[in-house]
Amino acid sequence: MAAKTDNTARDEKRREKEVLENKARGMIRAGANFDEIANNLGISPRKARQVAVSSLTRKARPTSEQQRKIDFEVLRGLALKLQKAAFEGDVAAARQFLDVQDRMAGLNVPGDDTLPLVEAFDKTVAACASEGLDADGKDAALVSSGRRIAFQIDQVVASGHSLEVTKALYLLPHLKGILADMQATPAARLEAAANARDKGEAAEATALGKMRASRDRIRLVKSDSEQAG
Repeated sequence: MAAKTDNTARDEKRREKEVLENKARGMIRAGANFDEIANNLGISPRKARQVAVSSLTRKARPTSEQQRKIDFEVLRGLALKLQKAAFEGDVAAARQFLDVQDRMAGLNVPGDDTLPLVEAFDKTVAACASEGLDADGKDAALVSSGRRIAFQIDQVVASGHSLEVTKALYLLPHLKGILADMQATPAARLEAAANARDKGEAAEATALGKMRASRDRIRLVKSDSEQAG
C-alpha cells in the first residue's frame, strides 16, 4: 500500500512539474521574463528560471511515427546480428531472426497518431446520446469498457506483430457486445424497434380489451335496467 501511495505521489509531482513547464514555455514564447513568470505562476524568480530552462531543454515525447522508426532501427540492428549467427548454423538464432523479421514487417508501414477504432467508437457514443445513452452518467462504465477495448485493438494493430494482432482481434466480439448494449448495431436497433412495436401492439390490445369490456358492462347494465322496468 505504501509503495502504491509513493508512486501516486511521484506521478502527481511529475504532472505538476509538466504543467508548470508548459505554462512557462508559453510565457517565454510570448516574451515574458523570469520575474513575470514567477509572479504569474506564484513561484520565486529562481524557481521560475529553473522551470523555464527545463521547459526549453526537456525533450518532447516521440510521436507514434517517431517511435515506430526508433523501434524499427533497433530491430534492424538485432536482425543483422541474428542473421550472422543463423547463417553459421545457430537454430535458436534462426528462429529469433524470423521473429524479428516478422516484427519489422509489422513496423515497416507508415504510421500516424490516430486511433481509428477509438475515434469511430467515440463518434458512435456521440450519436447514441440522442437515443438515450448516458455516457457521463449511468452508462459511463459501459462506454469506458468499450473505449478501452477499442484502444487496445488500435494499439496492437498499429505496432504489434502478426500473432499479437490475431489475439487482439479476439476482443472484437466483446466490443460488438458492448455496441449491441448501446443499441449501436443494425441488429440491436432492429430488435429494439421490434420490441417497441410489440409493446405498442400489446398496449393497444389491452386498451381495446378494456373498451370492449366497458361496452359489455354498459350493455349488461342497460339490459338489466330494461328488464327491471
